[in-house]
Amino acid sequence: MSYMFARLIQKDIQKRKKFWLIISISVSIGLLVIVKYLGFLTSSISSLLSNLQLPVLPNLNIIVPIGISFYSFTVTGYLIDVYRDKVTAEKNIIDYALFVSFFPQLLSGPIERASNMLFQYKRTRKFSFENLKTGMIRFLWGLFKKMIIADQLAIIVNNTYSVLPDSSSLNVIIAIIAYSLQIYIDFSAYSDMALGSAKLLGLDIMENFDSPYLSSSVRNFWRRWHISLTSWFKDYLYIPLGGSRCSKIRHLTNILIVFAISGLWHGASFTFLIWGIINGIYLIIGQVLSPVYSKIKEKVKINESSRLFLLIKGVFTFMLISFSWIFFRSEDIEQAFMVIKTGFTSSQPLLNYQQIGINTNNLIVLGISLLLLSYVDVFTRRMDLISEINKKLWLTYAICLALIISVLIFGVYGPGYDPIDFVYFKF
Repeated sequence: MSYMFARLIQKDIQKRKKFWLIISISVSIGLLVIVKYLGFLTSSISSLLSNLQLPVLPNLNIIVPIGISFYSFTVTGYLIDVYRDKVTAEKNIIDYALFVSFFPQLLSGPIERASNMLFQYKRTRKFSFENLKTGMIRFLWGLFKKMIIADQLAIIVNNTYSVLPDSSSLNVIIAIIAYSLQIYIDFSAYSDMALGSAKLLGLDIMENFDSPYLSSSVRNFWRRWHISLTSWFKDYLYIPLGGSRCSKIRHLTNILIVFAISGLWHGASFTFLIWGIINGIYLIIGQVLSPVYSKIKEKVKINESSRLFLLIKGVFTFMLISFSWIFFRSEDIEQAFMVIKTGFTSSQPLLNYQQIGINTNNLIVLGISLLLLSYVDVFTRRMDLISEINKKLWLTYAICLALIISVLIFGVYGPGYDPIDFVYFKF
């Protein structure tokens, strides 16, 4: 249907273009709302009716297709770009279907733009040994991150959350930090594997992360986290709402609206909504206090480029983001507040090692792997690390072999382990 709507938007007279755009977006977003949010809405209304001792609505057990949020936004962005004359409506339905359903990015992004992908499908592609090397390293690096780091962290997080409120404060704090690392490493691992798979096919898809935990502010974090979604909201929601080119109150309201909707995009739950609002509030506070902060810097003569100052800002940013992840990870609001309460007021011993859930050897492997990841993140920002590796063929082979052996020996799989899906598969 979106294929036909895009053709209508482009071909019809100017007066009717907007009509077709509204209809097409209503269909694409409407299906997303019905499938993903109708059950949440009816259950929320039923809870309210139950409290008022009134008859409740029937439960709607709607099966949500995997990745629906991603391809709904891909289609919507394409339709808007056609309306804005940024791209030409695709005539070849096969190329269009491939754009919407390209398998590496279908389940968890990145949310690609037609302007970046459609022309790639049309060009003649030949086998490239360079693409093979780059694609293999990127894919195997993602697999390493997922199976050795993210899935180990998931065990720590799941074990702690499963025994609340009987965890110690330190266990909960460790779990909060572990989840902050898990969700980044898990999601970026999928993105690495998607980029690697696409590269093997001779296609280039956009980077979705830029070492976000090296950010020195929440604003900077959101420029480097889930880049495809952040840019989508900026181009198709934030700017149409007025962006920053409006009154101060309107500007701050726009920020809050975008982050609230971003939260709901992730899931039909009040926890996701609160997570989005918290991050919106962080940015609003940053905007409001920016003049005060500038005056303090001038008076105190803070050297913003000093490593100590950047480290302090980075740690503070990580703490703020980690706090918001509590709501993202929790099954409901009650569990989120239980995590917060237990993290500060638990009467349990300082650390319960049994609740961590992984043995000493695995902790050592996890620690070494996290150090390696930190090293790669830092140096990737300074240079094209994969290109440097590919200059020496023996080094490419050695790294690929080392990653494969590491996953086989240290990866989380086999008897006693439940397979752990990528976190963003459920969105």
